[in-house]
Amino acid sequence: MKLWSPAVSMSPAPLALTFSAATVGRRRGYALVANHALGEAPSLVLHELPFVVRKTRTTHYRDANVARMPRYPFEPMFQSMSVMNPEARFDHVDIIINRNSLTHLLRFANGTGQKAFRLDLAMVHNTLVVTPVWEKITEAKRHKTNYGREFEDLFVRRRPDMQDSSTHHRAIRYSMGSLSCAVLLEIDATVDRFDELKSSPLHKHWRFLSQPRSLSHQELSEEGLPRTDAEASLFGSLDTANLQVPRPKHCPHSMVIPRGRGTLSSTAAELVMTKGRAAKKNRQLWLGRTPYCVRGSHMDANFTRVDVIYYGTSFRAFEIENQDGLQRLVSLIKQLRQFAINATDQSCIVIYNKAVRPFALRVFEHEKTPRPPLPEDLRSHFWTEARAET
Repeated sequence: MKLWSPAVSMSPAPLALTFSAATVGRRRGYALVANHALGEAPSLVLHELPFVVRKTRTTHYRDANVARMPRYPFEPMFQSMSVMNPEARFDHVDIIINRNSLTHLLRFANGTGQKAFRLDLAMVHNTLVVTPVWEKITEAKRHKTNYGREFEDLFVRRRPDMQDSSTHHRAIRYSMGSLSCAVLLEIDATVDRFDELKSSPLHKHWRFLSQPRSLSHQELSEEGLPRTDAEASLFGSLDTANLQVPRPKHCPHSMVIPRGRGTLSSTAAELVMTKGRAAKKNRQLWLGRTPYCVRGSHMDANFTRVDVIYYGTSFRAFEIENQDGLQRLVSLIKQLRQFAINATDQSCIVIYNKAVRPFALRVFEHEKTPRPPLPEDLRSHFWTEARAET
């Protein structure tokens, strides 16, 4: 890799990143682009507490899509879309990115980046595709008191026809300031019958909270909540028994298996562990438009309490509190997009290394011509301009 001129390195200092002209908010809401056809996230299991867990030796990936499809990590998303939403077009989408990469960029824009990362940038016509690259795709050995993965595995239950599914991914599209974003993310679980559970005395040591305790009722807003009627209509129109799966022209590394009933955005949940982590997860919940946070507390291997917190109406408060950082994020993405446009083959590499001072995103050119982020047939299907060129 060849480093570009130092002038393209970007400092996270506020003066180095200009502000987006548009306010970042959720007034226009967001739309489901695809579940993994149809797929279905597992349901939260209300175990009797305290609940004892055992450490497992299961290998977990930092990014399942990169681990299983290193050539085209976004291929499953577009394969699923060809079944669920074949009329979708990306000509007016500014960026395709997964939530984890977006979180890295938001932390950098706020000057709080703690982890090194590499992102490969490539343009597909007018759309910036951001692909994460990992030095080690499997998770590092966890501390003996870290039971986060056990919590995620043991407090959920999959339907019989989804037992061989290890994760549930979905893609959503929303506006962030003046940017149109398609974001791929993982859903840990679904929370059903929240209001009923909240009023039930049956589940000792489980708490169902309608809002984070740090917010007042006056700060809550239903602005930008998901359009579940449109999602329910989409899921209802797709019969997995008779679903037509198009045959791709390229040799795919993934295949569409029609299963599941779909997962409504209004029930999506993120599972986290120990006191205080829910607040730190707030930006992740916002970036993925995930309304529920399920927080487990434990003493050693004993889970003693679980809080199920509804964050859906608190996102507006997050936007107000973090508006400067969100606008810097929009500005940063626009700069990265321009770097990719100007690069050879319209692709480049961005690296953040916390050990290198001053803190900066460093942009590199590829030594060799890289492969496109998506195979040609998917590009020609979902981009009108690509179809016109063939």
